[in-house]
Amino acid sequence: MHGILYTELRLDFLITPVSPISIQARETGQFVRAPHPYAAERSVYIPGGTLKGTLRHTTEHIVRRAGLACCTPDKRCASGTFCPVCTLFGSSAIRGRMSVTDAFPLDPLGKLPVRDSDRRSRHVSSETVVGEGFYGSLSIRNFERWQVGLLAQIAARLNLADIQIGGNRSLGMGQVLVRFRCLSLLYFGPGFDAPTEEQYRTTLHGAGELAGIGKGFVYPDAASLPDLPSEAMAQPGAGYLAIVITDDDPDVAHDQIDTALTTQAIAWGSYIRTGRQAQTPFHSK
Repeated sequence: MHGILYTELRLDFLITPVSPISIQARETGQFVRAPHPYAAERSVYIPGGTLKGTLRHTTEHIVRRAGLACCTPDKRCASGTFCPVCTLFGSSAIRGRMSVTDAFPLDPLGKLPVRDSDRRSRHVSSETVVGEGFYGSLSIRNFERWQVGLLAQIAARLNLADIQIGGNRSLGMGQVLVRFRCLSLLYFGPGFDAPTEEQYRTTLHGAGELAGIGKGFVYPDAASLPDLPSEAMAQPGAGYLAIVITDDDPDVAHDQIDTALTTQAIAWGSYIRTGRQAQTPFHSK
């Protein structure tokens, strides 16, 4: 499943805490800091591991509520078949398809206000951030359409504050707003002629469409009608074709990308029905 790269989804996003957020370093008890990628200063940031853990936790909720088989945090899939969560995020026996970068503010952010925390704990105060945007990205290698639809569900749960990020969530902290900035769908192959390029520009294709039947992916995996915004741009390269959805207006970019992701809920629904009928996850490796 990971030996050959057929497709890759790359999503740039902006996370803005709408309530105070606190991600404390164990060593100092302060908000975690790291060198800013575009400045020679240390800055607070949201670690990619924290984001990925939150996304995984959210995915587990969604998958279980859908009635699909799902492992538990203390007993991950180890061999044989793998649940949808481990297929996407990995386990000790399989490499996950999703990766998430650290998210940094546009400019280094150093000094932070301190907020009272749970006074029953040892730490009665913590550094917090609210209203500051953090920029990051995630990618899914060899994505399938059901995973794209699932990604839309995850983002919706975050925006509805069903899931929070960081510590002191019982105090109402960690609520965030997620906005999409750029979506790139990469398809890898020896070459794409003009009709094929237009087909991929207008319709999202999962890895199974490029890999073919019997390769461990859902097949077929493309809608019969166009399901991408008309503004999507095709950018061919050496051995790949990139379909890019973005806009200079952040609100327009978010709406276009949100529509592209949400449309794949149909594929997610089909995956749920198939999984329930099989009573087992249907990825073997």
